[in-house]
Amino acid sequence: MTSTTRAPAVAALLGLVTLFVVGFGVTALLDPYVWPSLLVGIPAGVVTGVLVTVVAYWFLSRRQRSAASQQDD
Repeated sequence: MTSTTRAPAVAALLGLVTLFVVGFGVTALLDPYVWPSLLVGIPAGVVTGVLVTVVAYWFLSRRQRSAASQQDD
């Protein structure tokens, strides 16, 4: 995997894992209290997964640019 495709792939993987973990976690925690807990867990997982993907991509690409600029100096 080249360094240009590593940041998007890692960010997407982190976002996908976060989506499932948060989605299942919220669903499991709310199951005794809210009847359609899955309808709350899915949007919570999607929103959190998208946020983690964006932040991870920003962080990883910034880190790559910083490393590349240090090599050029």
